[in-house]
Amino acid sequence: MLIEAQIFGAKELSDRLFKMRDVVKREVKFTLDQVGAESVRVSKSEFLSGPRPGKLGRITSDLFNSVWFRTTMTGIEGETGIGTFLRKLPYARIHELGGETKPRVTKRSRRFFWAKFAETGDPKWKWMALTEKAQFRVKIRARPYLSTARKRMHESGKIKMALNMLKERLIRAAG
Repeated sequence: MLIEAQIFGAKELSDRLFKMRDVVKREVKFTLDQVGAESVRVSKSEFLSGPRPGKLGRITSDLFNSVWFRTTMTGIEGETGIGTFLRKLPYARIHELGGETKPRVTKRSRRFFWAKFAETGDPKWKWMALTEKAQFRVKIRARPYLSTARKRMHESGKIKMALNMLKERLIRAAG
């Protein structure tokens, strides 16, 4: 036995919700863009603007200039929006997470070691310049600049405020 029920206004509701889809995508993207831009600003101003050891120093500004944020929208059905910090430099990850690297000892690096020895008088630079090793094993401690900025954004309430503003804009758009 087949029972058929008709809900009055369902077609209009469906049409309105379909039209709202673009509004929701636009508003979510706008909010993620704002939060991302603020996160990048916090990361750059509070963690990447030297002096050491409290902050990552700026010698070439490559790491500083490589931090940016992109929002991608993949549709309402799947992931609504993904904000991604992008780091274009190979050493950005090791600064954020820490780890181990194995730099090769070259003629150029030996000249650098001698220059550092002349500048500082620290014997470690002399021994690095005189070593017969072809490679060093260097452990680098984590000096997070992205995850710490994201954490600071949460603690300050800026994320919650942005989500509340998104909610208000969506309610206004639906009304």
